[in-house]
Amino acid sequence: SATPYAQGGNFPTFYSHNPEIVIANRQRGRDRFLDEQQYQLNNCDHDRQKSIRHFSQVSSMHREHYKDKTGEVQPVKYFNVPATNKEMMREKFPLHNYRL
Repeated sequence: SATPYAQGGNFPTFYSHNPEIVIANRQRGRDRFLDEQQYQLNNCDHDRQKSIRHFSQVSSMHREHYKDKTGEVQPVKYFNVPATNKEMMREKFPLHNYRL
């Protein structure tokens, strides 16, 4: 075999007499960190991050409203289902004989 381990008894250490084994061990050891990426991607959309952060805060407030058993926490208006015009008019003008 062509590997340096084929001779038997040669283990990769820094104190080996065979330089091929030492260099191969160094590549697998501390030199592997030299090939890592040395940069950071900065192409994030800050407006989108702000809206995601806001949605996370509002959703946690909404969750707290549903967890509350005392009724002290007010519902979050962000998650209200919109009503139809007929329903809104009936709430504003509660006349029984008023037809829409």
